[in-house]
This record gives sequence, C-alpha cells and structure tokens, in this order.
Amino acid sequence: MDTIWKIITLWLKDRFHLSLWLLISLLISFNWLLSDSNTLIQAIGEILTPILAKIASTLLLLSLGLTASLIVLSRKFHTKPNLKDYDYIEDPGYYVHKMTKDKYCGNCIDKHDKLYRLSMHPEKGLICRPCQNIYIPLKPSSYSK
Repeated sequence: MDTIWKIITLWLKDRFHLSLWLLISLLISFNWLLSDSNTLIQAIGEILTPILAKIASTLLLLSLGLTASLIVLSRKFHTKPNLKDYDYIEDPGYYVHKMTKDKYCGNCIDKHDKLYRLSMHPEKGLICRPCQNIYIPLKPSSYSK
C-alpha cells in the first residue's frame, strides 16, 4: 500500500504525468462522445459492434498511458545521484553541487540515495528537513545589550 501512495504522489508532483493523464482522459472522453456513425467507430465497428469498439479503444489508451507512466516512474525510482557532480565537504559532512553550489544532505545521499537540499532554519541553522540532521548550527550572538 505504501508503494501505491508513493506512485500517486509522484504522479501528482510530476507535470509529465499530469499532462499525460489529462490527455488520456480527454481522448477517452472524446472517444465516448463520438457518435456511432463516426467513420472511426464505423471502421472499427466493421469488426466489432460500436460499443465494443469504444471499449477497445479506451482500453488501448489506458494501457498506453499506464505503460508510459510506469516507464517514467521506474526510472525515477531507480535513479541514483551522480556523485561525480558533487564535492564532499568532510566537515560538516554535506555534498556541494559543482555547478549550482547548492548544499545537499550527506546522510540522505549515503543512506537513501536521495537528494535533499539543505535549508536554513531560523532557530537551528543549516539543516536537512527530511532527516533533521543539523550541519551548521546557529551560534549565539557574541555581544550583549
């Protein structure tokens, strides 16, 4: 069940999947709105009845959409970050992208092969939000009022 929710959240976050399923839904709707006298339906209807032609074309469109989605999702699930694109900063233990200079959690890359950019927390300092690992803590101010 957990894998299904991961797939659904990936579908919702990915514009490719949203566009793909919107297109598939529109094509299926268009398919069912065609009149039985349409030439496409009639051509397929020569072999099958018009309702079976609509069902067959709906199943074909759904299978094409699912196949494309599964190919893209399997590539996303199995891609690992290319560590050649990153410099490892031993102390405090994070990775820095060579081009963008963004900092990424060394803990998440090493343990889970996931890229999580570090962010500045107003009270804690430079942290990884998913694993809560603090890399550069905020220092208390050295002056007093």
